[in-house]
Amino acid sequence: MLQQITIKNIVLIDNVTIDFTKGLCVLTGETGAGKSILLDALGLAIGNRAESRLVRQGESQGSVSVIFDFNNSKNLHNVFEEYGLEETDEICLRRVLYSDGKSKAYVNDNPVSANVLQKIASALIEIHGQHGQKDLLNIAKHLKMLDEYANSEKTLGLVNKSFKEWKNTEQEYNDLVERFQQIQKEEEYLRHSLAELESLSPCKGEEEELASKRTEMMNFEKTIDILKDALSSLVGKNDIGHSIRTAERILDRAVHNVDNNMFEPALEALNRAGIEVQESISVIENIFRDMEFEQEDLESTEERLFALKDASRKYNKNADDLVEYISELKNQINMIDSDSKEMNILEQKTKEARDQYIENANKLNELRTKKAAKLVKDVHGELTPLKMGNSEFKIDISKLEEDSWSGKGIDKVEFLIKTNPGSPFSSIGKTASGGELSRLMLALKVVVSGNKTTTSMIFDEIDTGIGGATADAVGKRLNRLGENAQILCVTHHPQVAAYGNLHLYINKKITNDKMTTNVISLESDKRIEELARMLAGEDISNEARAAAKKLLLGSAA
Repeated sequence: MLQQITIKNIVLIDNVTIDFTKGLCVLTGETGAGKSILLDALGLAIGNRAESRLVRQGESQGSVSVIFDFNNSKNLHNVFEEYGLEETDEICLRRVLYSDGKSKAYVNDNPVSANVLQKIASALIEIHGQHGQKDLLNIAKHLKMLDEYANSEKTLGLVNKSFKEWKNTEQEYNDLVERFQQIQKEEEYLRHSLAELESLSPCKGEEEELASKRTEMMNFEKTIDILKDALSSLVGKNDIGHSIRTAERILDRAVHNVDNNMFEPALEALNRAGIEVQESISVIENIFRDMEFEQEDLESTEERLFALKDASRKYNKNADDLVEYISELKNQINMIDSDSKEMNILEQKTKEARDQYIENANKLNELRTKKAAKLVKDVHGELTPLKMGNSEFKIDISKLEEDSWSGKGIDKVEFLIKTNPGSPFSSIGKTASGGELSRLMLALKVVVSGNKTTTSMIFDEIDTGIGGATADAVGKRLNRLGENAQILCVTHHPQVAAYGNLHLYINKKITNDKMTTNVISLESDKRIEELARMLAGEDISNEARAAAKKLLLGSAA
């Protein structure tokens, strides 16, 4: 409930604080007195667009503060939780507007955005004007209004939950199908690659080991060539060993012809040289035997090494990474089989989730259909007193195409009306006049009000274009609406004003050479005077006062 509003330096208002009560609060005053200013100020406090024109002339800033009691609605709890705001018994919404058009917003003195103000205010208050019946002109709001009347929150919650479960499962299934189809396209390539790599059977570190071995073997060949050349120099017909043996034979034959002592040292030296040469040959031969390897070893090593390098280039992987790549290929191939099984499972789960959603949505449809019939009946009961007895109200519930299903169900709900007998039903916005639209909205609000979560509603001149008995009927219904919610009504009709539990009079006067709007709470005689003015104009007669008293007595009956 709106408890208080404080307005400072907004248009013609200097500094005004208004306390509100439960039930129907009526606001009256002469045209141009400032009733619209009061609504503009309230709109500013609940997050409406900030306009610099609202700042009182000559002032640098204006402000509006409104205090509500906490209505414990789920929406309100959710908003406070979402923005980390502390829940208190009272909620103070404040907006400061500067002359340059900039503004600041606060909730319980915590700075917030205007958007947050709007979210909080939407759970606290509604504003309805004669030409602002957006709820009736917006078909999407018809569904919400019917659900409020049907008290379908529990069933709607099940529908929303099952819709999310269905769509989440369906998304999982679609993602898996897309992945499966992509892998399936590559299956032949994957299997060929796996077979090729498994045949190759690479090992970590193998490339480096083979390269090192190949280098070593190639160096061995060079060494062996050197040893062969050295060995061929030591053995054979023209080698040094042959020369030594030849020299020995020559000297040995000469021993018989000359002094033996002359050749003995030479023979001994040649003998030693021959022995050394033979030992060198033995050493070289031993080295040669130790280094000997098959040519096929080098060829097989090179073949293996080049095969690894070719595979690395082909699959754009380091040779060491080919081992992990084989595992990846196996996983992807195995995934084809497992995905196929998982797809079947998810497909079934998706079907079951869809069936559950449809079951819940059909229950919601049954509830809506049943309550729609009662809502139509209740609204018709309100239309006759509101001088719309020739009008017929209808709620059309049809099934949406599947691609339009949502967490709100499978229903399209539209309010239809025909204002003249024999005319076809049509959309409310195409048929109803401004006054009829206002009265239809009032009838719906009266009927639906018992299930509303907002505790305050403002009707701005909802009684425009009516009079007499119709105005009295509007006043009765506003008063009745005030039994379940706080109602603020700006009115020009004394028949409506007489039903107010609180009567606020708005006027303007010149103070310190400035025009100022004031708000006065009227009681007893002052209230009778205002009602009389509304009946008779500026020249108030005793008959007008008597009529005003009669209106008050009648409204209290």
